[in-house]
Amino acid sequence: MKAHLIILALLLSTFSFAQMRKGRGDVFPLDRELRNGGFFIAPGITYFLGYNQTSRQLDTLNTVTTFDSDPKGKVGGFLQFGWFQSFENNRFIDYIDFGGSYKLLRGSVTTEVTENNTATNQTTNYESVLDFNDSHLGIFFNVTKATPINTNTFLTNSIGINYDNRVIEGGDYTGSPNIVFIDYPPFGVTQLHYKIGFGFRASKKLLIIPSIETPILTFIPSENLSPSFAYSDQKFQPILFSLQFFFLRDDPVNCNSPTYNGPKYEVD
Repeated sequence: MKAHLIILALLLSTFSFAQMRKGRGDVFPLDRELRNGGFFIAPGITYFLGYNQTSRQLDTLNTVTTFDSDPKGKVGGFLQFGWFQSFENNRFIDYIDFGGSYKLLRGSVTTEVTENNTATNQTTNYESVLDFNDSHLGIFFNVTKATPINTNTFLTNSIGINYDNRVIEGGDYTGSPNIVFIDYPPFGVTQLHYKIGFGFRASKKLLIIPSIETPILTFIPSENLSPSFAYSDQKFQPILFSLQFFFLRDDPVNCNSPTYNGPKYEVD
């Protein structure tokens, strides 16, 4: 719930900022000597934000067992690559991008187990740890609105769809074999995600956009629409930090390039 409120606040604030900057022209560089499409690559890191710390109790004959679980996120690797296509004088969409991705999602769930034998009044304590390191391959599609800040920098807001499939399961489980709350995410997940970035023009033919992305809705499977992933009895929210590199290309023919109506970039 907290993650959803933060995303909503970002959307509202950036929409207000865009309204204040309205009328300054296209922010995406569409110089006549450059093509309006090209290749991009985005290396980065993932962080699996763990939440939903829980305490459960299991009553059996002469035994009361308490499970206190604590999720912890870890840093993983991330890579996107694909194609972008920009548009001239579009009020709502400045460019689209699509391609493939690799994500390494890592985390752990530590469960403190307390067994109380009511017949003998004896108490036993032990710990169980579920570590996971899962690799996902996927595809994605984004639509982006860019808002100018000054002549060389801009703010991007993107909404997109991604499909990811877990292809390699890694990790380890240590502790009691009697833990009954172990669960894993399904294979093949389709989600709606939101991404915000701060871009700048590093050179005439290179845009760099540091970005933060997180899913906001799950379409498939559609049991509860939650964007988080379930490991054991805990929830983890993927957060992706990337550095996008957009490579602009010369257009020697100069017949399809639109006229750029935005600010005059001053980078050599």
